[in-house]
Amino acid sequence: MADSIEVKILADDLVHEPDLLAEHGLCFWISKENRQVLFDTGQGLVLEHNAEELGINLSRLSAAVVSHGHNDHGGGIEGLLEHQQDLALYGHPEIFSDKYVKEDKGDLRNAGIDFSREQINFKPINDHQEICGGLQLTGPIPRKNSWETTPDNYLKLTEEEGEEELVKDDFIDDQALFFPTVSGTVVLLGCAHAGVVNTLEHIRSISSQSSLRAVLGGMHLYSADDHIIKKTIEYLDDLDLDLIVPMHCTGFSAQAEMRRSLNTRVKIGEVGERYVF
Repeated sequence: MADSIEVKILADDLVHEPDLLAEHGLCFWISKENRQVLFDTGQGLVLEHNAEELGINLSRLSAAVVSHGHNDHGGGIEGLLEHQQDLALYGHPEIFSDKYVKEDKGDLRNAGIDFSREQINFKPINDHQEICGGLQLTGPIPRKNSWETTPDNYLKLTEEEGEEELVKDDFIDDQALFFPTVSGTVVLLGCAHAGVVNTLEHIRSISSQSSLRAVLGGMHLYSADDHIIKKTIEYLDDLDLDLIVPMHCTGFSAQAEMRRSLNTRVKIGEVGERYVF
């Protein structure tokens, strides 16, 4: 645990550095000793460009993780395979499900990942598991509270007795990555479709450490009402975290309220930011 872990943001919805690019997506690069792992890959539109600008060689990756089966998190896998054909990809088997978003006018938008399990060196994660160098995945996250719910317009295609049906997505594939440090556990969120509180409470129950140090990533509060945002911020405040980095699908309103309420503990994430734990 004495070795530091470096985290860089390779894809996010926000950027200020003129040589870097943003997209609606998320990708973290994680480095510890000689091991390098990607947590999510964004849509794949900016990953290779940003990696080159930041001096990251994608052919040296030890593994990649997809937090859930949406294309703004797993869309970059195909490009990664051009750098390393046998790259190990960790995720829940449901990341390969056909997933859709129902738009306001009723149209269905394909939100799934455009590759199959057979195309890659897939390592299924069905439970809490360490993947390498102390980096751990939560596995499916129990839904313990009644107020963190998934919007009805997120759908997935299921098949039963030969009949296909679109049903509400339960996001059983949604999981987070975490690792211990000398000052507490650091958590990386993809979208937290299972809920920020549900996710962090699950990590607290399975981590070897009692305290959380930092939380970075998407918190999926962009469409949440003020009551949900307030409860989430109150929970984060009670954790007494050193660092909170809301990104991607957290949404501007929730990010602004976090910054106002939690002050300097909150840093708004953007492409190119670097953190050392």
